[in-house]
Amino acid sequence: MVVWFGVELEWLLDSFAGIGVATSSIESGQGQRQKMTENLSNTSNHQRLDEMFIHLTPKGATVPYSLCMDSERNVWVASKGGLFKFDSTGKNLLFERRNPFPKKISPYCQVLYCDGKILYAYAEEQSASTEFRILDLSGEMLHEQFIDGKVFSMAVSSETGDIFMTKQLQGEDSIVYKASMDCPLGWEDVLSEDEYAFQAICLLDSNTLMAATCSIPINMYSKQALRIIDVEKQKVVKTFSKKGKGDGEIFFPRAIQR
Repeated sequence: MVVWFGVELEWLLDSFAGIGVATSSIESGQGQRQKMTENLSNTSNHQRLDEMFIHLTPKGATVPYSLCMDSERNVWVASKGGLFKFDSTGKNLLFERRNPFPKKISPYCQVLYCDGKILYAYAEEQSASTEFRILDLSGEMLHEQFIDGKVFSMAVSSETGDIFMTKQLQGEDSIVYKASMDCPLGWEDVLSEDEYAFQAICLLDSNTLMAATCSIPINMYSKQALRIIDVEKQKVVKTFSKKGKGDGEIFFPRAIQR
């Protein structure tokens, strides 16, 4: 099993062009010219804009947070700018649902693929409510609802169709929620905590969640840990990576994937 931590939009790093060759000439005291040249970067060509998989910003997908790939190998990106679907080459935009005011959108927009459907959630910062939608692969809406609170992370089981969600902390308790993809109206509590907040989550199997947690109140001094949750028993069964500062540990992960 491999668990990967970090932001899912790896190709965006390519927007920073590599360092090429910089030269300068300095007159010496004897009137001789000395040439100083930096070594050619062996990554510069790889980092150029024309070699990126997708340049998201010109497409309107500003400040991306999540992506997934559907059964047709098309790429879906959730960002503050909206929801976007690209073909497998990354060159063609197949569908878009833009947010006209990206600055008003809360962080951690989520998009997932499961059983021929796209699950999309984003929150408005001011209203502190999450808009949750289920779409087909053409972008047609199958379900829509508004949920109190701002989404932080989502996971879905391809075996059971259960959707799991965490929200950005508001109030005293942090909760992991669950609903069925067939009828996602009754969100039930899986686990509630008042000592630490559940943030990024990932399904290890249909009955096991991994959650990144952070002690309350959340600040730069908060203690962090990864916790494995038994969904059926509704309890934490293992805690590890408690500090996030040692080798192989993590620090405030924003996404987890299996």
